[in-house]
Amino acid sequence: MHTDRGCLLVRRRHIGSFCTVLLGLLMALCSSVGNTQLSVGVPNPNRNGGNNPMPKWFSGTNCEVSGIASMPNQTYFNFINRVQLLINGTAVWDNVYFIPLVTPIQPLVYFDSTHFNDASQVTVTINAWTNAGATATTSKVATTYNKEHILGNALEINGGKGHLLKGQDAIFNCEIEHHALLDQGIELTQLKPNIVASIPTGTAYYAWTHGTNNSYGDARTNDAAGQWVTNINVSDSITDATNGKIAKQYPPYNFVFLDSCSCGAINSLAVAFGVAVGVDRAFVGWAVPVPEIPRVGHPDDVDPVLWSKTLFQNLNSGKTVETAINDTNTAQGQMQDLTGQRINPSIYGDHATKVHGVYSGSLLAWYR
Repeated sequence: MHTDRGCLLVRRRHIGSFCTVLLGLLMALCSSVGNTQLSVGVPNPNRNGGNNPMPKWFSGTNCEVSGIASMPNQTYFNFINRVQLLINGTAVWDNVYFIPLVTPIQPLVYFDSTHFNDASQVTVTINAWTNAGATATTSKVATTYNKEHILGNALEINGGKGHLLKGQDAIFNCEIEHHALLDQGIELTQLKPNIVASIPTGTAYYAWTHGTNNSYGDARTNDAAGQWVTNINVSDSITDATNGKIAKQYPPYNFVFLDSCSCGAINSLAVAFGVAVGVDRAFVGWAVPVPEIPRVGHPDDVDPVLWSKTLFQNLNSGKTVETAINDTNTAQGQMQDLTGQRINPSIYGDHATKVHGVYSGSLLAWYR
């Protein structure tokens, strides 16, 4: 009887000691909350072979934003349970975790910089939380850069310096959403020196003028004072050691449409503008001489100005270059050459290029 009572007391002492140890362990785990090693960063330094600084500009529709959240030695009592990536306050990546994961956690999102106006400040933020109550956050900022050049050739009575009948109409049908227009007020009067000097500043280009397979005319082409901008002029301007794109840190071109005779016959101008290769870069141009008005006595001819206007409407609705051309043909009919033969424009570069709406996304969705 006395022996059993003694054993019971011993067991109670052992249970009490075990509870004391367990309570101590729990208190130790909880006390580690204040010393958590949770850390976050944007952009993710592990991208691009470890060379991944915050860009100066966000340009085009395929902009990358990334982040990193790290916490070594996670336990079930103290681990990263949520990571969030935001663009100007909108959560574009938001994941919750219920068990510890091997870190780092590395969110990656692509977005369309033309969702914002040109020259907008874009703030990229990463937030992270632990189930023990620790938080970490950091942000960085870059500026959007999307600028469009427009060139038209038109009669003097229509405000131009050239000889084309519809240049004054065409140039008002080609604005790309949320792009700054670089040539406002001089679209119909630009001459070669100004055109060539300003080429590096743009990321999109539209021209309604005369053309050949390796050049396009200034606002006075076919006049004695008119001159041609050649593929060599374009290339030399873009790569100029003092004022070119690299020298001035301007973003590359995203989209070029030379709405002119024969500019798409070969890829020389696409190469010069830097859009013949690469993701989200494209050149559109006609491979043969084209009319600027429907032929007299041919009621089935497509109105070239209306065709181009519809193309830009489709592009601005978030369609790819290829889809926009196909849908324009469906709505207006295929363009015709000087003899009435139905034609499609040439596309050089990435047929999936977009000018508005995130690249590879659905229409005007702006991130993926």
